[in-house]
Amino acid sequence: MNADAVINVEFFTTEEGGRTGRTPADFFGCVFMLDDENYDCRLLLGEYGAISPGDKAKVPIKFLNSEIVMGKIKEGVEFNLWDGKIIARGIVDSLS
Repeated sequence: MNADAVINVEFFTTEEGGRTGRTPADFFGCVFMLDDENYDCRLLLGEYGAISPGDKAKVPIKFLNSEIVMGKIKEGVEFNLWDGKIIARGIVDSLS
């Protein structure tokens, strides 16, 4: 699966309202929240591995509807990740 972008992401600690456990090690599906719009995505973690609450990571991301999202993001755009609640915040580092 080819990445659409690379993101810098900071997962909230459990105490801050983040996840209670690590993500899977290969990929993690969640919702990419940009302004008032939400997009399904996958963090491609094969080279990075599992992300724990409180971790910061630079990882590739793939959108399930790339053609829609790629016209709305650019380097430096801030976003949140949602998995039943907001679990992380980040910035788009680069586009593929």
